[in-house]
Amino acid sequence: MKDTAKPVEDEPAIRERIRRCQTAEDPQAMEILVSSLLPMVVHLAGKYPPLFHDDLIQEGCMGLMQSVQRFDLSQPTRFSSFAYHYIRGRMLKFLNTKASVVRHPQGKWILCKSLDTPVLYDEDSVPLVELLQSRDPSPEDRLIKKDIRTRLIKAMDPLSPKEKMVIRQYFWESATLEEVGEKLGISRETVRRVGQESLKKIRHRLLQRTPAKGVSISALVKRRQPMKNNTVAVAAAPETIDLGEFPIIHFVLSTRQGKRIWLGSEVQLAKQAIQPDHLCVVRVDREIAVRSIVKLVRLLAAYLGIPRKNITVELTAP
Repeated sequence: MKDTAKPVEDEPAIRERIRRCQTAEDPQAMEILVSSLLPMVVHLAGKYPPLFHDDLIQEGCMGLMQSVQRFDLSQPTRFSSFAYHYIRGRMLKFLNTKASVVRHPQGKWILCKSLDTPVLYDEDSVPLVELLQSRDPSPEDRLIKKDIRTRLIKAMDPLSPKEKMVIRQYFWESATLEEVGEKLGISRETVRRVGQESLKKIRHRLLQRTPAKGVSISALVKRRQPMKNNTVAVAAAPETIDLGEFPIIHFVLSTRQGKRIWLGSEVQLAKQAIQPDHLCVVRVDREIAVRSIVKLVRLLAAYLGIPRKNITVELTAP
């Protein structure tokens, strides 16, 4: 009896189908096997942006067929676990090379009757379709990518050369486990294990928030009485203090009487009286992390005894 395209669910049947594919015993075995495992490919494609959903399914099927040819039937590994890495690798490689061609505005809806509608009402205006297809990243995108890359590189400092190569090749360049293993001379399973352990180390470094030795965070956030008739001056600090994984202290903020009130990264306070009913204007370099700005505002409000709403943040050019 001929096989149908009914999905194959049990592992022994899948292995038998793979054997027929590898030995070319059944010309239709590959087509039936791909059809039966298509739900897994569709599920993985659904985890990525829907714009390239059909293309991702096609790439996933290519990865699935590649995994069928490379699967070792003598090993006890489940085929679905083995094929997952090939399917995901093809999808990531596609997104890495194709998805960056078209940029889409994030967090905004652009309403127009046609993609040919000019953005500006003059002769030199640019059609919206050209704007959507622009390959040039916005300044905000560049800053975000620069900040993320800087933090990741710093978090990777303690990794061994082998661990760094696995992270770069597999996660950044979307190489398969086999390709990375061939370059390092190790097995596919070893590459997977090294990658998982390296990610745990990076995650721990990124989330680490242990104060430097001798620095009391509670002293910084301790509530004080509002300071009267004092203005804030900025003095360069010879030392740096690490409030977590990344150094965020480059300046010492103090009163004109020389009393320290805050340590912050690339931050300047306007020379303005600090009173409960006055605004405190903080001028911050654009490249400082957003969460550092939030932390600065929170600690300033607690330390100076003023409401957070009275603190205004101004972004300055780098």
